[in-house]
Amino acid sequence: MKDERMKCLETAGAKEKVMQEERCRRDVLQRIGQEEEIDDDRLYGIIDQVIREKSKTEPLMLAERERLRRRLFDGFRRLDILQELLEDEEITEIMVNGHENIFVERHGQVSRWDRSFESRQKLEDVIQQIVARVNRVVNESSPTVDARLPDGSRVNVVLPPVSLSGPVLTIRKFASTPITMEQLIGLGSISEEAAEV
Repeated sequence: MKDERMKCLETAGAKEKVMQEERCRRDVLQRIGQEEEIDDDRLYGIIDQVIREKSKTEPLMLAERERLRRRLFDGFRRLDILQELLEDEEITEIMVNGHENIFVERHGQVSRWDRSFESRQKLEDVIQQIVARVNRVVNESSPTVDARLPDGSRVNVVLPPVSLSGPVLTIRKFASTPITMEQLIGLGSISEEAAEV
C-alpha cells in the first residue's frame, strides 16, 4: 500500500515537472518571438530570466533549475530530449518509434526510455532540423532519408505513409574511442594473420 502511494506521488511529481517545463517553454517562446535573431547567450539570458520568475511562485532547488535550463536550451537549439541520450557515451543506438516511444541500446541491451516527445510536431521539428543540416529533404513525397550528425552518427528517418506508427528516427552513434585491432582479434572479428596484413 505504501509502495503504491509512493509510486503515485512520484508519478504526480514527474507530471508536474513536465507541466512546469512546458509553461517555461511557452514563456521563453513568447519572449523569443519578439526578437528577429537570437544568439545562444541571449537565449540563455531569456531562459534564466523565465526560470527566476517562475521560481518565485514555484520554488526550485538549484539542481532542478540547472536541469530545466539545460532542457529548455536543448529544446530550442539542439535535439530537444534526444540531446541527453546523444551525450550519454554508454548509449550506442537511439530508436524513436512515433513521438511517444523511445528506445535505447546500452551495452547491447535495448530498453524503453522513460521520456517522450511532447507531441508529434516536436519530433517532426527535430527531424527537419537534422536533415536540414546536411541539405536533405524528407516529407510525404520523399518519406525516407539517411543523414549524419556533426559527430558522424548515422541517422535514418522514415515518415508516413511508409511508416505506420508516425515519424520513425534511428540514430546509430559512433563509439567515442575507436575499436583497436587487438579488440577485433579478441572478438574473433579478424584473424591475427589478417590483422598483420
